[in-house]
Amino acid sequence: MSTKDFTFSVGQMNQAALAFKEAGYTPGDVTRLRSNQKLLKDILQFLNGFAEISIVEHIIDCTVPPFTPEGWEIEKHIKGIIIQWNEYTGGKIIDHLEKIADHNIFIDPDELSGEMPLTAMPLTANILDYLVDHPRLVPREWRGKDVLFFGTLYRDRAGNLVVRYLNCRGSGNRWGYQAVNKQLFRHCNYVALWRSW
Repeated sequence: MSTKDFTFSVGQMNQAALAFKEAGYTPGDVTRLRSNQKLLKDILQFLNGFAEISIVEHIIDCTVPPFTPEGWEIEKHIKGIIIQWNEYTGGKIIDHLEKIADHNIFIDPDELSGEMPLTAMPLTANILDYLVDHPRLVPREWRGKDVLFFGTLYRDRAGNLVVRYLNCRGSGNRWGYQAVNKQLFRHCNYVALWRSW
């Protein structure tokens, strides 16, 4: 069948668009799908019962010491568990801007951790580094934000207490760091938490 003989009705196109939206696709995802003919053929094989889909497991070992930049020392690190990162159990972020930065209050990291719900825990630098290496795993709600990983605190070369963050602005992700002081939340408003609910 030639492409000129193959047409969809407006109703079918609307159904497809609605299905993509309900499944969580973005316009960028649809563009990537359209440009990957092999993937489209593989999906058709799956729909017709000739293929299976397997989910890639992203295992992050938070029991090991995190990456420490040269000349830095780990001040505090929440030794975690081995985490399977996916869209359901991945990261959640909370916005501390209104609660903290507007009042120009210094929040001790211990106090910040103590304010967290029992079902949530600050994410560590182990996860930050995994997400830098696997940018597609960064939750969509993080895009355009700088997200703090308070599960690991460092002393930099000058002896300052610092926390690393994931810069999710623009193309690609990279990490940066900020001193833990009154100005911290003027730059990074979001704290990454492990979501176990």
